[in-house]
Amino acid sequence: KQLGLSAENCLAFEDSTNGLVSARKAGLQCVVVPTEMTAGMDFSAATLRLTSIEYFDLTNFPIPGTKISPGE
Repeated sequence: KQLGLSAENCLAFEDSTNGLVSARKAGLQCVVVPTEMTAGMDFSAATLRLTSIEYFDLTNFPIPGTKISPGE
């Protein structure tokens, strides 16, 4: 809201379920990149799960409202 953007035009990056839950409650798509400490948490609500941020490519990111399989 402070940026003047709607939720569908924003994307969150998180590494824990607390961050994921907050992002989803705000209406954001969320890319999860777990750490060693959070890797075992439930990230089923994430739009995308990656093992490293280096694998994220915005040009191939899904359109709003779509859900894709976790990536590696």
